[in-house]
Amino acid sequence: MNRALAVLGVNVVAVSVLAVVYGLYTQDTAILGVALSVSLVGAVLLVMSFATSEAVLGSLVEYAELASRALTTVVEDLDLLRSRLLVVADGGEVRLAIARTPDPGSLGTGIGVRYGEPYISFPAGRVLEGAAVVAGLDGRSLESALSGVLVDSLGLCSRVVTEVSGRLVRVELYGISRPLERMCGMPVNPVNVLTAVALARVTGRAVALAESGQVAGGRYAVFEVFS
Repeated sequence: MNRALAVLGVNVVAVSVLAVVYGLYTQDTAILGVALSVSLVGAVLLVMSFATSEAVLGSLVEYAELASRALTTVVEDLDLLRSRLLVVADGGEVRLAIARTPDPGSLGTGIGVRYGEPYISFPAGRVLEGAAVVAGLDGRSLESALSGVLVDSLGLCSRVVTEVSGRLVRVELYGISRPLERMCGMPVNPVNVLTAVALARVTGRAVALAESGQVAGGRYAVFEVFS
């Protein structure tokens, strides 16, 4: 059992259930759409924490892809595709959020509205709590710290390459297992979520996913790192 994935999955599912109840009570379709999308990610992370074989993960991916198609249609209809994955580092506490706001530090825990847009935010708990913290955004130190988390601790991939340009950090992941690679087609996927949490942990700062995609032999994600 992978405790890090289990804790993150439980937190995501718990908050998304509350969001669904709140959305139904207020009849807010925007919050419902976000909550349903987040609940799928939580379920995937939770089941992954107990998965011990490629066969189990393969079955999970097939289901996740079918569910993701339906949820993507909902997200498109609600015009939520412009939402960003945010990870807010506030002291020792780390929170995940899906929102359109340009200021991640302004988001509290739970469900709310900021700048006229709904958001959902939930604590990451102790996920990757022991990650080594680096001073500043030095590329070499950052790459070493992220490798320790994503390669050595989680086994998410076999190699990490980073490139820092001002406030932007590009993270390239190589050797991602095939089931996880296929999950990257989901609107909010486990690879981006765990990479974002790892980056927030090792920098001690809030981060926002700016873009992600494929590179030869792997995937990349570009994050904006806030002061």
